[in-house]
Amino acid sequence: MSKQPFRIFISYSHQDVREVQDLLNYIIPNVEQAGGVFWSDRSILPGKLWDQEIRNQLEKTDIALLMVSNDFLNSQYVKNVELVHFLQQRQQKGLLIIPIILSECLIEQHEWLKETEYYPKDKPIKNQRDRTKAFATIARFLIKHLEELHKEREKSPSDAKNDETGNFIAVRRVYGKLRDKSGNEWDLNLNKIYIGRDNTCNIVINNKGISKQHACITLGEDGNVYLEDLNSRNNTRLNDQYINHKGLIRLPNHSVITLSPETEYAHIFTFEQIQPRLMEDRDTHIPKTHVTQPTQLEETNIHSVVEINEDQSDR
Repeated sequence: MSKQPFRIFISYSHQDVREVQDLLNYIIPNVEQAGGVFWSDRSILPGKLWDQEIRNQLEKTDIALLMVSNDFLNSQYVKNVELVHFLQQRQQKGLLIIPIILSECLIEQHEWLKETEYYPKDKPIKNQRDRTKAFATIARFLIKHLEELHKEREKSPSDAKNDETGNFIAVRRVYGKLRDKSGNEWDLNLNKIYIGRDNTCNIVINNKGISKQHACITLGEDGNVYLEDLNSRNNTRLNDQYINHKGLIRLPNHSVITLSPETEYAHIFTFEQIQPRLMEDRDTHIPKTHVTQPTQLEETNIHSVVEINEDQSDR
């Protein structure tokens, strides 16, 4: 029995095919061993509708690996389709987005890029004297992310089954909901839900008043739900009571969680505890925030098929 792999979507401009292929040639053999499977638009078979195939794969993405360059940032398809989807999924489900800076570009003009931790910080990949060292660093942090995702999956309450066509279905045990004043809503079904500004959190709040890892919601073995402040800079309140440095505090039904003080930067949630129920997600995709798979799954024959060919199309 093998672990179900996590899907890594490679988003890039076709103008950068040589640099992207050099990077992938290095990282794919190493990262696949850690349970990652790569996909790019070069995996699309002749005769398929490329736009439909890309959108289908976007829905199955666990990690978005963005190959950032000036051409990437100016690509209409990347901007209007791929980035829109990734940022929405990060906000709603905690999708992990990892920007790799291939060449010089105006990072400061793109808010989503400024607020996301990117690599490398000093020089773009093209300007690195030792690109192999940079490739190895990228492979290492991808492997680390995959290890964390596998641990999260193994600890999470879930069941699995197959539908009438044999497709894998992940079944999620949802025990609560979080809602904020903007109308966003999150299902709670992991044993631990991390909330913060960092894109490794399950619920990412792009708000400078929120700490990178601000608070955590935990499903206890007794069936109760607990809230914990993670030594945040601007405090956490439960029903107007500060809970900093108090450990796990039980969350009553319909309680109000406030991250940061009552200022323009405060983010306020309401918590609703519900009778655990099952929800299904079809295919092999398990979004990072909500859905997890069991540790024992049927062996899969999915492999990375990523070969970047040079062409002049606008992506």
